[in-house]
Amino acid sequence: MIRIRTTIQKGWIFLIISMAIVFFLRCGGDSSSQSASEYKLKPGDITVSVDPTSIEGFNISYNGILYQKINAYAIIYKKKVSGIDYIGIAACEDGLPLDKNGVNLKIVFQSTDIPSEITLVRGSSPGFGIRLSINTSIYELSGADDSITFTFSGPDSNNVYTIRGKSGNESISVGGNDLTISEIRARYVAQ
Repeated sequence: MIRIRTTIQKGWIFLIISMAIVFFLRCGGDSSSQSASEYKLKPGDITVSVDPTSIEGFNISYNGILYQKINAYAIIYKKKVSGIDYIGIAACEDGLPLDKNGVNLKIVFQSTDIPSEITLVRGSSPGFGIRLSINTSIYELSGADDSITFTFSGPDSNNVYTIRGKSGNESISVGGNDLTISEIRARYVAQ
């Protein structure tokens, strides 16, 4: 009788601990999570903690569908990889780096500093890449010599840069459809 009770108690303890771990991991990236200590964004090989505010966000459309989000997870950073300087921009709707339910946009290009303006051309701008994830679908640059021009302003007093398509609504072919980037407001994260 004592042995059965001990086994049952251990089983309940294991179940409770397992449920607590699952709950903790789920809350760590949930869209309702608004704590800097709970969110990790991994664009490429970096991990940073950011606390989204009403300042960060994005306004993009893909294949004619508008995706607009304030209070989003968005960063801009400088990173040296194998001796080469890169600028990275990452914007995520719900705080999940490998997004299954929302929008996750990553843009990267070679540059020693955040420019005030840059034209990026697929195939001829070194290190230029765009990856867009919507729900479970992933799209990447696809136009042969497609280009996009971005303007950068900032950082403001909150260390946020505003990235816009130069004409206001710059488009580039990603996954065979137009990705239009009207505006991204991303916090600068030092690396």
